[in-house]
Amino acid sequence: QDSFFVLYGEGRDKMLSRVNPKTGKIQWSTDLQSRSLFRGSPTGADGKIYVQNHAGTVHVIDAKSGRLLHKAEMGESGDDQTRASVAIAHGRLFIRTNGRLYCIGKS
Repeated sequence: QDSFFVLYGEGRDKMLSRVNPKTGKIQWSTDLQSRSLFRGSPTGADGKIYVQNHAGTVHVIDAKSGRLLHKAEMGESGDDQTRASVAIAHGRLFIRTNGRLYCIGKS
């Protein structure tokens, strides 16, 4: 591997960074612009990194550039909190909120 990804931050400053494991240098950092906490780990596939916050919002980031590609609101309204990582299997994304499990991909 030529890099690993670190998710960190407090308050409104939630960051995802790509780090070179040999040098420890940060290759890029992206502000996820989220008020909600992130408890799950980043998940990577097909050149993209997926992270999900407590509110159920899934952020899709380009692994090479750090550019935010998409945000999808998957959570339910209310006080539910989501603490899951996005899972990937057989070309599909599995996104779990407190009340639902979504499968996104080719049928």
